Amino acid sequence: MDPVKSREDSRRESRKRVKIYIGVETEAPLAVIKRNIYTQEDELLRNGKELVELCVLLQNEGFDIYSCPIDEDRDPKKWAVTYDSSIEVGTELQGVGAPIEIKSPILAVDNLRYEDKFRTLWRVIEPFKIPSIEYWKMASTHIHFSLNGTPQFRLEIAQNLAFCIVYFEQAITDLVPAMTHKSDMKRRGGWKNCRYHKKNSVRPKWNDREPLNDLHSCWNAILGVRSIQELFELFCYDTDLYRRTHGLQTKNWKWNFKGVKYETIEFRQMPPSRSAQETLDWISFTTGFVRAAAGIDRVLLSMASQGEISFTEALGLPLSVPQKEQQAAEKLWAYDLHLNGITVAELAKFVPCEQGVWDRISQTRDQIEAELAMLPNPKNELPTRLPAWIGL
Repeated sequence: MDPVKSREDSRRESRKRVKIYIGVETEAPLAVIKRNIYTQEDELLRNGKELVELCVLLQNEGFDIYSCPIDEDRDPKKWAVTYDSSIEVGTELQGVGAPIEIKSPILAVDNLRYEDKFRTLWRVIEPFKIPSIEYWKMASTHIHFSLNGTPQFRLEIAQNLAFCIVYFEQAITDLVPAMTHKSDMKRRGGWKNCRYHKKNSVRPKWNDREPLNDLHSCWNAILGVRSIQELFELFCYDTDLYRRTHGLQTKNWKWNFKGVKYETIEFRQMPPSRSAQETLDWISFTTGFVRAAAGIDRVLLSMASQGEISFTEALGLPLSVPQKEQQAAEKLWAYDLHLNGITVAELAKFVPCEQGVWDRISQTRDQIEAELAMLPNPKNELPTRLPAWIGL
């Protein structure tokens, strides 16, 4: 009996059993405008007033939300509106709008009512969006996730996820926009590779913390860790000695495992969401990828590491070249990217998402790149339309 096919049913069942909880951070440059009842003019709110106004508007829509100019001691059961100064770095946003970040409470993915919350959220903030992509360059969408409500991320699932990130890294990168102007230093590399989300590499001590390139060594190193903390140090190794010494390791990885010793992992590589649908599509991708990774067969991965099958087969993907040729390529996976031929189409076979999700994510990538290519646009723009309630 084919060992790969015989385990497919158990993988599907494993995926179904995983319950995922998420927290979504939506970064957006917003120009919050309100009618001054005394002057009867529309005014741009500043100095914390925009946070209060957004809270009021969202509270009127049933949100349990509060404003916190400094993101400290946040209540994970409530929505929060805060500032994120990194959004405005180099964009001349000051005086045009504010670098707003809206953080969701912990949400159960199985309860689809969260989708209505994001649709309502975007209906409220849509009129305040600054239209030019110039001001969105430094923004992203971040999704934190945990599994089954456990107090600590299970090591086995975190290991599975780390390996899948290595395997599919190029395909995931193909989903996000590049910075079309190479001379633009504000976000060099766009959302594909930049200082705000660096590539995750497997860097074991026995290799002097140099990154491993072949899938066999990567899986064996990941499998060899004995704790969540070891996995974090292996997969998100900060080369800065000062930060390591003082416990200040960076969180700026494509997949941030810094919080995994507590409860969550964070996917940071996404571009900014500019609509509810874009937010929901990235939630679908992230949770689908996590479910798929949680359900992979570790026995098959061990067989692949021993050369009995390829890692492609172990992950349930069809071979496009003879097995021996694929196994040879997997030994140079991260070193020679032309050998890492995993495409978005193949990623879609692994991740259980509807085709519409893939189509829309790809369209959003192309749209952002097209807008970036049109820059420089006129600056100091205000939203193209004012909220419907202004002037009524």
